[in-house]
Amino acid sequence: SFATYPNGSLGGSEGFTSSTAWNNNTVSGLAPNTSYSFRTRIAKRNSAGGYTAYSPVSDSVYTLASVPSSVSGTALSQTAAALSWTGNGTSYQVLNNTTGSVTSVSGVTTTIAGLSCGNSYSFKVRALNGDGVPTDYSAETVVTTNACPSGLTGGAPVRAYAPLSTQASQ
Repeated sequence: SFATYPNGSLGGSEGFTSSTAWNNNTVSGLAPNTSYSFRTRIAKRNSAGGYTAYSPVSDSVYTLASVPSSVSGTALSQTAAALSWTGNGTSYQVLNNTTGSVTSVSGVTTTIAGLSCGNSYSFKVRALNGDGVPTDYSAETVVTTNACPSGLTGGAPVRAYAPLSTQASQ
């Protein structure tokens, strides 16, 4: 049987295995990125029936989160892109597959800044469960930042500078 936390309700059904498989059992039907604890007991098959007492409850373990899906991106400017996805992770990591940089995110949307104008960037997202175990990366999405200002080509991020004062101090 297994107990679902945080409320500690008992769920699942008992399963029987042969003595050669006592240390290995698969539990199915668990929710993604959910904390579970387990306990066991033994059926007294060669006696008048009944069961032994339950074992102590195991440490809580999270199931894996699902791989993020529906990843999409939009250019916000010449140097920034907005990304969003669907997922059930506790947190996420966004991989800029073009530059190799990784950004940690707590929700299902983020803005990536410091990009170069007129360039295409490939992004992938993975979820982390409550224990910090990551999923595989999602399918990639490609975002092309807005075109560079006239006279510039893709490369360094665009920066604006204030003009210098032309008045001399007295």
